[in-house]
Amino acid sequence: MTARRRRPGYTLMELLAVIAILTALGGILVPTLSGIGGDTKVKAGADIVRARMSEARAAAIEEGRAYRVALTQDGTKIRVAPDELEFAALGPTADDANGPLIVEDDFPTPVTAVPVIDEGAQTVVDESGWVRVVTFLPDGTCREATAAVEVKEPGVHSMLVRVRGLTGAATVTSVPAGEALP
Repeated sequence: MTARRRRPGYTLMELLAVIAILTALGGILVPTLSGIGGDTKVKAGADIVRARMSEARAAAIEEGRAYRVALTQDGTKIRVAPDELEFAALGPTADDANGPLIVEDDFPTPVTAVPVIDEGAQTVVDESGWVRVVTFLPDGTCREATAAVEVKEPGVHSMLVRVRGLTGAATVTSVPAGEALP
């Protein structure tokens, strides 16, 4: 009589144990990995606001005229244009060396930006429906003493872009979810 030889392989119990361990590890890692990139759109929106403010300040200094940074009323677009009535309704311009700088940008979906208005102050909306956030003067300062824009996305902490009126410098800070703006 010959003895039965065991074939090499895994039992059903061993396979189920490995699957259970992998499922438990996946349950732990998935929320951690999704949290890593959760605020990238908000950061991109804050970078857009800061970049447009820098462009407006530089254009004001270079051209010797005031430039405004404005947002749409729904907070999905930002615009840089001269602070003059004739440019309020114009669209973005091509790289025209002789013309003024007019730039419009969309924020990543579903990011929105809203101006932070000091107590007692009012928002200024031009004829085209743009809400003025800040106006840079030819000397690099701002018409407003301070200005701020909150960039937010539902379910994610927001970012606050502040402009100091005296210097025109823009800074970005993070605002933890659920906390009031500083």
